[in-house]
Amino acid sequence: MSLGGFGRLKVFCVAATLVVSAAAGVAVAQQPSAGTSKAAWRVRVKQNGAYFVTVRAKEVPLTEIAADLSRRIKAPVMLSRVMEKQKVTVNFEDLPLEAALQQLAPNPYVHYELQGGAPPVCREIFLNAFNEPIPTAKLGKGNISFVITGDTEGADKDDPLHVSYKDQRLSVNVKKQSLTAVLDRIASLMGVNFSMKQDTTDTVDLDFKEMPLEDAISYFPPSVHLHIRKDIQRISVVPLLVEFVN
Repeated sequence: MSLGGFGRLKVFCVAATLVVSAAAGVAVAQQPSAGTSKAAWRVRVKQNGAYFVTVRAKEVPLTEIAADLSRRIKAPVMLSRVMEKQKVTVNFEDLPLEAALQQLAPNPYVHYELQGGAPPVCREIFLNAFNEPIPTAKLGKGNISFVITGDTEGADKDDPLHVSYKDQRLSVNVKKQSLTAVLDRIASLMGVNFSMKQDTTDTVDLDFKEMPLEDAISYFPPSVHLHIRKDIQRISVVPLLVEFVN
């Protein structure tokens, strides 16, 4: 399974706190408004390893559809300033979540949390129009950590941390190296923060090359979490945060 074929990604959504952010757009309520006529539209979600969405609506405010979808998948659905004003006419049945989102907005994004040894988790959904600002994911207020390894006076020619990240693919070749040192190096190469509450003496042996992130994460223990934002329209993934949760 690769990010290029992210449509096959099994999406598991968990409950998340809904936060209103002026920068990210407008967060829809998690309940349809009292005045909504339920006969005018229908949202249905089935879960069979992944989420499959059915929506039938004619000239219905997208805020109403998004609110019901948010309630059913138990994850915030954020509308941009343009999309919050839109009405939609759609009729589709049992589409995978990401394909369904493409029917609702020109440029949808999903914030996923990848975890070693566990299925991906859907943390947030963003429904944007084209040419709008990229949404900002809610990442909490974890501790930002720095792990110092090797020769601090200059380049270490015998650096035991063979890690590279290029074109959304990760390569790691290490033997009996500190887990947190490896994670810190990965975060540094990705240009994101590394967060941990406390260090560990755990070591890892890893050897994989040019793997998509959702495949690479399976090599790590469950204590390793990686947050990513997927641009569904462009089929691209941006790392957001590397976490060691112990």
